[in-house]
Amino acid sequence: MGCKLKATVGIDDFEIYEREPEVGGTWYINNYPGCANDIPIIVYSFSFAQKDWGNSQWAPQPRIEGYIRDVVKDFNLSDHIHVKRTMLNANWNKEKEYWVVTIKNNETGEIFTRTSNILISAHGGLDVPRPIDTPGIETFKGDILRSQRYDQTVDLTGKNVVVIGNACTATQIIGEIAPKVKTLTQFARGKQWFLPKPVVHLGHPVVRWMLKYIPGLHTALRGLVFGVVDYFMKAMYVKNGEATRKKRMETSKRHVKNLAPAKYHDALIPDFQIGAKRRIFDEDYLKSLNYDHVDLIAERPARITENSVVRQDGTEVPADVIIYAIGFDTTTNKFLENFNNNGLNLRQHFANVGTGAYLGAAVAPLPNFFLLGTASPNCASGHNSVIFTSECTANFIIRVIKPIVYAKKGTVHVTKEAERKYQEWIREKHQEMIWETENVGSFYLDNNTGKNTALYPRSHTHYWWSTLIPKDSDFVYENVSKPWLLQFTSKKAMSAYGTALVAGTATWFLA
Repeated sequence: MGCKLKATVGIDDFEIYEREPEVGGTWYINNYPGCANDIPIIVYSFSFAQKDWGNSQWAPQPRIEGYIRDVVKDFNLSDHIHVKRTMLNANWNKEKEYWVVTIKNNETGEIFTRTSNILISAHGGLDVPRPIDTPGIETFKGDILRSQRYDQTVDLTGKNVVVIGNACTATQIIGEIAPKVKTLTQFARGKQWFLPKPVVHLGHPVVRWMLKYIPGLHTALRGLVFGVVDYFMKAMYVKNGEATRKKRMETSKRHVKNLAPAKYHDALIPDFQIGAKRRIFDEDYLKSLNYDHVDLIAERPARITENSVVRQDGTEVPADVIIYAIGFDTTTNKFLENFNNNGLNLRQHFANVGTGAYLGAAVAPLPNFFLLGTASPNCASGHNSVIFTSECTANFIIRVIKPIVYAKKGTVHVTKEAERKYQEWIREKHQEMIWETENVGSFYLDNNTGKNTALYPRSHTHYWWSTLIPKDSDFVYENVSKPWLLQFTSKKAMSAYGTALVAGTATWFLA
């Protein structure tokens, strides 16, 4: 967003407050062993800051975090970013048409306020770990590690390690640490679909030369890969994706049976359809299950003692270190309570009308307020790059707020009717998707309603098109002129275009 404000709007009058000690967001917080991207890395970058990632299309967490830092440096954002700052609350001042934001300096404890005409929350959704619910956790005398903010000073060499979890994070951890530990026991509380990690060779000298010296080739290749990845969205449709899902499930079953010991096949192969949960690209996990010192237990741990994890049958598994990789708390984020207008906060609004936002970005009760990135409901995907949708959302916000930014006055909010119709569309389209028709406990789903509040129920290309031009009738501006783009797409303007077209056509025929 900062890059867009500088390059597109041409302003420097903005501030970014970051809770963590460093920038990087998800890729700073999730620093566990083996952490890496699970989509081709060529599309995991901003269109305005494309990067040649080298020979491989898969990058570890440090490289991706480094890319984000490079973007900050290259676009001169450092002076705008204030790290170790926590936003405590934000209140809309209707008379003065700005937000009053209360912020805490995490180092000094100082609490101060800032005002802003526009407030954008990019607080993220993949940072708060799911609470540990295993009885006896407080009695354990060894090291307890979370995949989020992982303590890299703990040496696992020669230790008895227990990993609790079995989704992408857990499998990446296990594949990375298995060779160095004394014993490794995984408690897998569910099943996942494993696919062989696609091999993309970009290391041939001719390919490297072409990417370096042929203008536009990297962008064209990036677009091609994006199109291929976005095409696989079709597998998510309940009806139209059935054949594709069947092929991918057969591929997954063969992959598991070829690499994992036969005794684990029943514990690994799901009884639900692929797409209901995010698929996992496997590289080392299934192979690691062949080690004599690695064991897979397909159940929840019953409890924890001072030096062990207890199975459901009472058997104790020795443990020096327990690693919890059980996902994120995506539905009870108290941060939503911080945004207030006339006694109504964002959490209350979601409770009243359902968790959601117009195009993932705007909510009717909060003027001049927008959501961005994984903070945006129904903007992520299970198949493509969230950086792409974040950039689409940022572009959309820029188009809506430009007049207010330039004038430093005025308000804009999405109408209740537009917000309601959009949510009806989201709910209708989700009924066509595999992830909401099979109840498999995915983190995509709201714990209270069972509705998918994370994913966009269409392709990324569709989301790009939807955010390309804001609809005039969906927004209300006060004390400021509408953006020219909305003026040219208003019903009045469209009517004028139609009249001109009819008149022009008639004149041509009669001439």
